[in-house]
Amino acid sequence: MKCFHCNQKIIIPITANIENKDRVFCCNGCLSACKIIKNNHLGGFYKQKTNTLNPIFNNQYPLEYYDLPEFESEFIIDNKIILITPSIHCAACIWLIEKTLSAMPEVKSVRGNLSNYRLNIELESSAKLSGVMKQLAKIGYSSEPLLENNLEIARDKQNKILLGKIGFAGFSMMNLLWISISLYTGADTGKYNNYFLWLSFALATPTLFYSGSHILKSSWQGLKNHTLNMDTPISIGALATYIYSSLVLFGVVDGDIYFDTVVNFIFVILIGRYLEASVKKSALKDSNSFGSIVPKFASKIENGVETLVAIATLKFGSEIIIKTGDKIAIDGIIISGNLSVDEAIITGESLPIVKNIGDKVFAGTLNNSGNAIVKVGDIKNSTINTIKKMVENASFSKPKIECVIDKFIPYFVISTISIAILAFIFNFNFVGTSFDLALLSGVSILIITCPCAFGIAVPITNSIAISKLLKHKIIIKNSNILEKILTIDTVVFDKTGTLTTGDFEILNINSKIDEIDFMNIIASISKNSNHPISKAIAKYYSNSTLDITGFSEHSGLGISAKIGYDLYKIGSADFVGSKGKASIYCSKNDEIIGEITLSDTLNINAREIVEFLQNQGKKVVILSGDNQLAVQNIAKKLQIEEFYFSQKPADKLNFIKNLQKNNRVLMIGDGVNDAPALALADCSIAISGIDIAADKADSLILKNNLIKIKTLWKISTKSKKIILQNIIFALGYNAIFVPLAFMGIITPLFAAIVMPVSSIVVILNAMRVKKID
Repeated sequence: MKCFHCNQKIIIPITANIENKDRVFCCNGCLSACKIIKNNHLGGFYKQKTNTLNPIFNNQYPLEYYDLPEFESEFIIDNKIILITPSIHCAACIWLIEKTLSAMPEVKSVRGNLSNYRLNIELESSAKLSGVMKQLAKIGYSSEPLLENNLEIARDKQNKILLGKIGFAGFSMMNLLWISISLYTGADTGKYNNYFLWLSFALATPTLFYSGSHILKSSWQGLKNHTLNMDTPISIGALATYIYSSLVLFGVVDGDIYFDTVVNFIFVILIGRYLEASVKKSALKDSNSFGSIVPKFASKIENGVETLVAIATLKFGSEIIIKTGDKIAIDGIIISGNLSVDEAIITGESLPIVKNIGDKVFAGTLNNSGNAIVKVGDIKNSTINTIKKMVENASFSKPKIECVIDKFIPYFVISTISIAILAFIFNFNFVGTSFDLALLSGVSILIITCPCAFGIAVPITNSIAISKLLKHKIIIKNSNILEKILTIDTVVFDKTGTLTTGDFEILNINSKIDEIDFMNIIASISKNSNHPISKAIAKYYSNSTLDITGFSEHSGLGISAKIGYDLYKIGSADFVGSKGKASIYCSKNDEIIGEITLSDTLNINAREIVEFLQNQGKKVVILSGDNQLAVQNIAKKLQIEEFYFSQKPADKLNFIKNLQKNNRVLMIGDGVNDAPALALADCSIAISGIDIAADKADSLILKNNLIKIKTLWKISTKSKKIILQNIIFALGYNAIFVPLAFMGIITPLFAAIVMPVSSIVVILNAMRVKKID
């Protein structure tokens, strides 16, 4: 049984009536797609499934379908879309695509990622997606909007095609090996000589034009668009050797035949690319760890009836039921019941968190026990989707060194071709070697001087580093932070919620009455409130014994209650009618009877991370909106000499601005009041606050664990070291092998073996980032 829409084998059938006929589907996604197609009177899709693009892999739908509002709503968010182009294989591909699409008036910006074959494109509001995809097709790149798993499917299809080409090239190579042995052992002068030569031609021709077709096609597409890519020198070398051997075979020129060389290096290049892709896939296998953690279906509750529905059909305010063992599919608020939820995927917290009525739950988290009804929140902008967007954006951002390399790649290819021509001329005219040996010298240079090692040195290392940080619950929003953080000399911390936990402790009590009586009054009233300050007071004096009446909470001000006939107010100075400093006051019948000074509890990792930064030679500063005594207390505990208090958002912004005149600044904060400073700093880290980080910070630590800053530092340091190693290796590789090829010491076959090995070495070296704890 096969799905009516996708024609794939069905495991659990879903039946629906389509145009008065029962149709069977493999999933609700295919059913929804079919309904969209039928509702838009595009039923001809099922009569002919043709692909108007260069057939690198088949599109799921005809191009014009991608312009339908129903389809665009799935792909395009805020005029931005991610396309996958699995035919990308080198930095020159990225350069060509970015250059071509940037010239389109309907494209605002485009960023390519070599390591995961993706394009991040921002469109004008009137742009048609099909137009962008057609333009990509013109330069030889088929594309598809990124949906879950379709990149893997496309790459699997490509790998199958590539394996077929490798198999054919391997068959030809083995047969040519026996022919070469026969010719080298005497058959070159016998009656079978011509037979063997024509058989070599018959094997080499389909190998070059079938097994090497995508290399030739890629080169041709580049030439049509007035640019050179990595495949250009390989194609020139293969065609030059093939054409020269054919001319010898047809008697046009005298010389030797090298059909075996053509087949051999085509086979070896394909093997190298397959191995390179496999190693790259292994290196990046964790980079999309948020890719498939959210369920596709949920149990919707409507009029007391429970129905399994696709997540895409839910709307804001819909109600779903979460049961024991369920993976939560959406962000929402519990309106009935309670849950014990594992939120490790988002926060890294190992212990389950109890969720009651009014508490938020997050998509991708796991319900260990309990049942609850949840009101659906914003599906597209859920916490997990916000994190996924940050990770995607980081993968498309380019450090300065990568931008320099990208600009260098096209000139590298031109230089390769120029050196190959010079090698041919030098060996043929000045050294006096034969025409064919001079030709092979030039071909060796064309093959061995591949810019791939340069092209992937930075993006592959950054991608692995971002993936590694993701495992530590550190979200990189801009990969430039991996480079910038190592250049800063000053670290500015917010205090509350950053260096401290947000839980309060009592520093000082100043009372006009007996201190025990004073604390008994305050604690008896405070234990009725859930405010963090009230909890701290109640915890400090747990022996409260007084009965209260008329308890009331005053938002943003404080609490009040009666004890006997007396009205007590506890809270800010304005609330109790005092103009004193920023402490918690208590009044009896509007007369101040005492005050309590509180401070945040120190973050358990604060001392270690401050010492680490100071040992790195960084100046550490506290910039807080809290009162002087609270800030001074934390600064003293952490041995930080420079601290500032009572700082409003504008004050923090101006402080960072002035500091940047002579320093490179890292800002670390967690609240809305830190947002301007986070945005202005040379680089910034937000602690726990996903909303603010999504807009302002370069990176986000999902759990308030300051030691993760140390992890970020270590991985950034290691990444920079590995990138430099890879670039030095790529330079050294070319510095050694190009002269050898120039002198004719290296054969095209040896060049074809060494060239992909250079890229694999770069990837394997980059994978060492994974070993950092």
